[in-house]
Amino acid sequence: HGTATPSSHTCTAASAWLITVWFTGRYHWWFLATCPGLFLATMYGSFHYCFDVQLGLLFGVGVFHIIRLAVPKWMDWQEDNHNLQKGLAVEMNLTDRYDAVERNNVADQ
Repeated sequence: HGTATPSSHTCTAASAWLITVWFTGRYHWWFLATCPGLFLATMYGSFHYCFDVQLGLLFGVGVFHIIRLAVPKWMDWQEDNHNLQKGLAVEMNLTDRYDAVERNNVADQ
C-alpha cells in the first residue's frame, strides 16, 4: 500500500465536519459516526500512517479557517450586489416588478 501526506480523506472529512458545525451550529450525528471512523480506517487499512492522518486533520482545520474567513466577505459582496440591483430598480421606477421577482425567487427556494 502506498501513502500520501497529508491524507486527503482526513482533510476533506475534517473540513466538511467543521464547516457543517459552523453553518448549522450543531454537531450532526452522522459526522460524529463517520469522521472518526474514517480517520481510523485509513490507518487500519494501511492507506495512511498516523502522521498522514494527523497532518490531514491539521490541513482540514486550515481549510476550514480559510473558508470561515472568505465566506463572510463573499456574503457581504452578495448583499452589496443585491442592494445595487435593488437601487437600480428604484431609479428606473421598477420597484414593484423587482419585489415581485424577489418574492418568486424566495418562494422557489
